[in-house]
Amino acid sequence: MAWLLSLLRLSEYADIVVTSKGFLPTDIGCTVEETKEGYRLLYDKGLIEKVKDIPHKDDAIAIRLVAEGLNDSKHPTPCEEEGFGLPGLRIDGKPTIANIFILHIDEKLNKALEWLAKSPEKLQELRDLIQETVGETAIYVEQATTQELAGEYRLAVRCRYPLDVDDEWLLAKMEQIAQRWVRQVLGIHR
Repeated sequence: MAWLLSLLRLSEYADIVVTSKGFLPTDIGCTVEETKEGYRLLYDKGLIEKVKDIPHKDDAIAIRLVAEGLNDSKHPTPCEEEGFGLPGLRIDGKPTIANIFILHIDEKLNKALEWLAKSPEKLQELRDLIQETVGETAIYVEQATTQELAGEYRLAVRCRYPLDVDDEWLLAKMEQIAQRWVRQVLGIHR
């Protein structure tokens, strides 16, 4: 409730705040389950109410802060389950940082990346391999894609990881995995 009240001073409405459902658990320092439980509790006590006719981004939720006798609804809408949180915002209980790593692959294999750019299934396979190999306590891999820069393709990995995970170690590990994977996809053994 304190977080919602703090947002009220920035709101364009007198009693309505708009906040991100994805980042709310991290913003208030709670788990997804605690956030859902708190939302339901505040809703059931009549302290908040979801507002549907306020335009906002898909990830956001508009919430009316209710002061009994001042702005409460005669017919409040029933509480609906909300999807709070985003995958990877916390790993092993720790907050994470988002990053996009550009992986450098052997120049001889660069043409393969042009071919892989046309295969979302193969890139999903790489994403899954990186996730599995590095481990769920060190990284959450959102997506593996290819990017073209000056006629050369590079692998880009969008991910989240705890602040105590070393960036250089993570980059080296992902490049090692990707290099081996590209060779395997092409049938090159050495």
